[in-house]
Amino acid sequence: MLKKHNNKKLYIILFIGSLVVVISFLIFIYANTLGATAPPEFITLKETNKINFKAYLTNEKPFGKPYLDKTSDNIPKDILDYFEFEFDYLANFSSSTFVNFYSSKTITVVATQNKGGVGNENNPVILSRTFPFCKNNKNMIVPEVCPDNSSFSSPQSINSDSYDFFEKYILYLEPYFDFAEKTTAEYIDYPINITISIEFQMSATNNDKLRSISKRAISIPISEKNFYIQIIGEEQQTNDFYAPERTLIQKLILIIAGAISIIFTILSMILLKKMSNKKSIYRKTIDNYLKDYDDAIINTIDRPNFELYEQKIMVENFKELLNMATSTGNPIIYYEDKKNVFFYIVYKDIFYYFTMKDEVEEK
Repeated sequence: MLKKHNNKKLYIILFIGSLVVVISFLIFIYANTLGATAPPEFITLKETNKINFKAYLTNEKPFGKPYLDKTSDNIPKDILDYFEFEFDYLANFSSSTFVNFYSSKTITVVATQNKGGVGNENNPVILSRTFPFCKNNKNMIVPEVCPDNSSFSSPQSINSDSYDFFEKYILYLEPYFDFAEKTTAEYIDYPINITISIEFQMSATNNDKLRSISKRAISIPISEKNFYIQIIGEEQQTNDFYAPERTLIQKLILIIAGAISIIFTILSMILLKKMSNKKSIYRKTIDNYLKDYDDAIINTIDRPNFELYEQKIMVENFKELLNMATSTGNPIIYYEDKKNVFFYIVYKDIFYYFTMKDEVEEK
């Protein structure tokens, strides 16, 4: 059975509502993935790793000051008392993030045998030993043990866009020089060169993954009577820290938003199809009548003249008209204009008809 379609406004409202929902969620997804409010693809880490030192002297008269503090200063070993080192590390992130920082300080004693030539074969390494670097080794007995128990440091956790680390260390060379001399005492054929290297390393981890390592080192040739301090490594560096990982809740929100967008997109397409196919359903219904009952229907191009008939009866549906045509033997006459379609029979000067408009759907 055919009936008037009275839900066009409802379809339009649902279609517009679906579009609004889809657009809103697409904006939300874009903002949290590619848009301005989304986390950056990579968080940039800028690190500044400064090392300052003072070589304190037992006699300040030769230099007119109590210490030397430049890498260009020629430091005399015979009047050197101790070193004061300052490690100043600063990390700046382009966006706040959770990071664990771990600082590591070691001191390595290296002794080489100088056979008077160039290359490893003429200057073989006869000693290389790494020890924990102590904050103050004034009372050190053996290099393996820090007298102030400062050989270990705990990780520092932050959830911020910056981190600053600063520590001072006091270094006396005698324990390491004595250790090197005793260890290499059997090598008497050639001169021995002893160098100690202090390495300061800052590691940054996130989600249990190592993301960055900043290293700087200090080289001190302690077997020389006069020597220069050498600081190795870049003071500043910049790198992409890591691709940010969203929390489980953030991922679930994006998944739900995406799913809702897909659902409402499908709904919008269905509604759009329904609205765009109203005439096709109307057309399909008429075409089915014309095809299925071709033998009983006559097509005409002239509009029926209703005024000729005093009595006009509209039947309930096409089936009733078809039954009447069968019982009377009269054909069904078909006429269609831009807005209406008529199926009718004239029997005994009575006009029997069934009409359809361009807003119908099958019941």
